[in-house]
Amino acid sequence: MSWRVRLPRSQAAALAAASCAFFAGGCFDEPPIEETWTRIQLLSSSVDTREQFAGGVPVPVQVEARITFRELLTGFLVVDVRSSATLTAADVDLEDDPDDDEDGLDVARDVDRILLDSTSLAVEAVPITGFDHLIRDLEVQLDASVPDTAGNIFLLVYFSDDVEEVEEGDMESIIVTPTLSTERDVLSAGMAITPAAPSN
Repeated sequence: MSWRVRLPRSQAAALAAASCAFFAGGCFDEPPIEETWTRIQLLSSSVDTREQFAGGVPVPVQVEARITFRELLTGFLVVDVRSSATLTAADVDLEDDPDDDEDGLDVARDVDRILLDSTSLAVEAVPITGFDHLIRDLEVQLDASVPDTAGNIFLLVYFSDDVEEVEEGDMESIIVTPTLSTERDVLSAGMAITPAAPSN
């Protein structure tokens, strides 16, 4: 035995719309963004305080980074020491909470803010290629000179697909055009260099 119920058109349309919404997005939770976007992590750095850059003398900076690919991606992993005259450590949150599914995106957005409101003091780029679920650990070293007159200092690790090598006399350097996180679905990382303690 079967039953057939006739509904007014307005009620039938509303029921159909509700069913579509239920099956389209209401049944299952979406995976956290760390499982769908390529993720860069700053594992360690040999510098973390402004005193280590005292006097503007070049300082070797060693960085350990990890990149977890979520799609086929080719470009560069960039380590960048940057100075901002306006942003401070209090203006951004670069601490990634592993228990917060959205925290990685918040950090990446703050890295984007810094990139748009700072200048590079020292930068190094390493070519990378990877595919979904590949995890690569990389060690990157660069020499950074930070003038005493520089603003607030940040150490950033991010992705770029636009790195150009240029020659200046006998020297070679690179020009990096940062790729913002939402442009390639890559979660960047970084840290604020602790300001120098005030002198008495």
